[in-house]
Order: sequence, then structure tokens, then C-alpha cells
Amino acid sequence: VGRSPKKIWWQSEILGADNMIFVTIGMLYGFNRLIKKMDEIALMGEDVVMQIGESSYLPKNTKYFRYVSKIDMNKYYENARTNVCHPEVDSIIPGLEYGKPIIVVPRLKIYGEAVDDHQVEIAKELQKKGKIKVAHNIEELEILLNSIKETDKYNKENKKSDLVLN
Repeated sequence: VGRSPKKIWWQSEILGADNMIFVTIGMLYGFNRLIKKMDEIALMGEDVVMQIGESSYLPKNTKYFRYVSKIDMNKYYENARTNVCHPEVDSIIPGLEYGKPIIVVPRLKIYGEAVDDHQVEIAKELQKKGKIKVAHNIEELEILLNSIKETDKYNKENKKSDLVLN
């Protein structure tokens, strides 16, 4: 079982450190492929906190939780150096609002993670707008994380309207 979010905040130096990677996958479905890969990346020395939702895989090397309040979620977004998520607006917007670099990993039909590949299409459109980076396969995730520099933070003036796909 994961540690409670309050325990993470009070017993960790992560809060305010701006060096943590925050992973969120939403509330309705699990995303074991992403959770497993980020757990491997954490083993390499990265500070990672994950919201794992309904995933059946339980991380061994990271701090994690299934669900927290919106207020607590916003603290994680704010204090992360990078946000990793699936390409749905509710997962992307908070990171953009805090000016964080965002890497998305689409759920794929081939792995039974989605009924179709609509997340691939959303990710492509947002990538064209320059708002996110996309790991088109899970092995690209580590490369993208390594490519993000402190100066790669997105403009804090990002607005929700910037996400409208035309």
C-alpha cells in the first residue's frame, strides 16, 4: 500500500524542491504500462510521485497514491519539475497553468488501455501547438525526461484556451 499524501508532504524534502517528477493517469482507468516504466525510472535515482488511480501495478520505488483532493493534486503539479500524464485535458491543464514541462504518454488500444487511439490524436495536435512532448512509445519516456532542462519550463501565461484544437 502506498504512503498517504500527508505523510509524503510532512516526511519528504520533495515539497518545494522542484526536482520531482509528478505522474498522473486520471481516475477512471489504470495505466500499468506507464506506472511500471516510471517505477523503473525512479529506481535510477529520480524523485517520482505518482497518482496511480485504478492501476493494478503498485510501484516499489516511488511514492504513490490512488486519489487525493484537487487542492493536494495542485500542490503536486506546482512542486514538480516535470509532469508526466496521459493526454487528457484535465491532466494537462494544471501543469500548463504552473508553467511545467509536460510529457504525455497516450493509452493505446493495442495494449487494451483504451477502446480506440483517440489519445494519440489528441497528443499529436497538442504537440503541434508546442505545448507538450509526446512519448509515442514507452521507451521514449526516459529520453524525453532527460531532455527537459530547467530552462525548458513553459510560459506561465499558458491559458486553457491555448488547448483548443482547431
